[in-house]
Amino acid sequence: MLQIVREAVLNAMKHAQASEITVSCVTSADGTHSVSIRDNGIGIGEASEPPGHYGLNIMRERAARLGGTLHFSQPQNGGTLVSVIFPTNGAGR
Repeated sequence: MLQIVREAVLNAMKHAQASEITVSCVTSADGTHSVSIRDNGIGIGEASEPPGHYGLNIMRERAARLGGTLHFSQPQNGGTLVSVIFPTNGAGR
């Protein structure tokens, strides 16, 4: 999980021109964990990578190893939101 958060924060710093990055973690009553990384940068577009760049795919693979899912979105107020959701009994803990 740490590497997913690290990569999302580094992407916001390097590519998004973000001046603010917020990381939040929540465990819901059903035991599902969610981690959100939000920035106020230029946005991620279609969440595709240029040739030779693998960071987003590696993030997806790491989330899958935890039994979770990774989502990229652009909030209406701008920036990027990266969300990782996984169950308590995730495989990669």
